[in-house]
Amino acid sequence: MSSPSNLFDGLSDGSDMINKKTTLERKLDNINHTIEPIRTIVPIAILIIQSIILIKLFNQGESNGKIN
Repeated sequence: MSSPSNLFDGLSDGSDMINKKTTLERKLDNINHTIEPIRTIVPIAILIIQSIILIKLFNQGESNGKIN
């Protein structure tokens, strides 16, 4: 029977894969980290703009429907 240390000799914890990243992969990682906040901010901004547009549309409809 082999000892437990021999069972894990061929396995890697993945740390060597980090060192083997290509230049393209490193650049894409940096770009991805830059784009993450944009992915959060843009939908929030769109939601705010849509709300403003809807509020203005409903307020305009109310003022046009009034009889003076």
